Amino acid sequence: MAIVYSRCQKWASKSLIFNILVALPRFSFCARLFMMIESEVGQVKSKDSHQVVLLSDSTYALSVPNRAASNLENNLKVMARYQIQRYLLSGNDCSNPVTVSIDIKKLAEAKGVNWRTLERNISKAVDSLIKTPLSETVSYVNDKGEHIEDSLLVLDRIRKNKTSHVIEVQIGRSYTEYLVNKLLSNPELQTDPHFYLTSSSQYLLPFMQWLTGRIAIERKENPDRYPYEIYAPLEELLQSVPSGTKMLPTLYRQRVIEASINEINTNDYSQLTILNPDPNDFQRKEGRSICGFFFRVALKERTEVNHVPLFINRGGDGLLGLNRIPPWDYLASKLRALGYGGDNEKTALKRIEALRGNAMRVWKALLYTWVQLESLYTKEDKVLNRGGYFQTIYNKGVLPQQIDELARMVCFKAPFYADDTVRAAAEMPNMGPSIPELHCVPEQTEDNNAFLRDYKEKYGHLPGCMAKAAH
Repeated sequence: MAIVYSRCQKWASKSLIFNILVALPRFSFCARLFMMIESEVGQVKSKDSHQVVLLSDSTYALSVPNRAASNLENNLKVMARYQIQRYLLSGNDCSNPVTVSIDIKKLAEAKGVNWRTLERNISKAVDSLIKTPLSETVSYVNDKGEHIEDSLLVLDRIRKNKTSHVIEVQIGRSYTEYLVNKLLSNPELQTDPHFYLTSSSQYLLPFMQWLTGRIAIERKENPDRYPYEIYAPLEELLQSVPSGTKMLPTLYRQRVIEASINEINTNDYSQLTILNPDPNDFQRKEGRSICGFFFRVALKERTEVNHVPLFINRGGDGLLGLNRIPPWDYLASKLRALGYGGDNEKTALKRIEALRGNAMRVWKALLYTWVQLESLYTKEDKVLNRGGYFQTIYNKGVLPQQIDELARMVCFKAPFYADDTVRAAAEMPNMGPSIPELHCVPEQTEDNNAFLRDYKEKYGHLPGCMAKAAH
């Protein structure tokens, strides 16, 4: 599929194309197209399972959209969020705009349709976004204890090049910043994006977001209550799941609530089931008027299709968060210990804080720096500026190794730096005492290391980088 994109934005370009095609007839074809597109990145997906889920938290889930959105626009929201996640977790700099470019002529050629007709259809969808931009209002308490309401534009810019017939879409800076600094730093919920992208109801995304946000809060406030019991006044749902046109409560119940419940209970990718789907059971009335809704919700059993658990399991020790990345305070302290940022404490902390949005890249560069510093030390080479050495590694971009592989390199080649957090990232938490914490240790092989002998006996090869070194 011929699309104009930069290498790091490949997935976003294809995903946006899927969303535009959703606006066209034959939705089932579009769903199959999405499956085909995702299979092209299967190699990445198999290595990094976090890349198959859409992350959220209760605060964002309970955000309020500025208007009702079409299926196309909802799918665009999903893939914009998904692209931000992939961009960040791949170690890219999210302080730069995340953009997507679509070459309509090449897309039409790949689809086998007239490019002028395709351009007209796409332009109609894009024009509605230009006239009434999508935004979401998120309400939270900041670090100073202040109650903040942020209205975030999903898209900053849509540029149509009428000469080259290319459309460029730029994801909102404030929207990206919120997801990176607030949501992705401490996610609570996760959903397979196929759940939304294969749905037929335009109300499923806002309804499901609202429902999971309320469930997340219910789990905290009433941890012993299950199935989950959620009540909402009509006014709350009208705000969180707007209908777009004025509807009587009965019609709203039928077209919005019942349609969403049906999707949740029948979609193969659904994580939940509504135990009281009958309107007579879930609607609440004052006299003859609907005043609210009451839902009893249970978790579905996991299957090969419905394999993503709704709630993120953080593990027992809390040393690592999402994608085996430690808390930012840990990374910041290690950077400062290297002398990163210079001698002036205030300036150094400011420089360190500027890296917060790229925690994956920082963590990988830090692990690799420790290994290289140890190698230079044992060779009696002098590294006068260890912080500067980290900066050099960081500036080179994303390292190709996985985090567990880099952490194992630290454990085996630079054990002086191998604390509990590093060993947890290496998936070798009990290994510490077996390797003395000295600057100079013998090369670790299957002959002198029991862990390596057991590993090779079980898997037939040495772990990670050591397997490569053995060849």
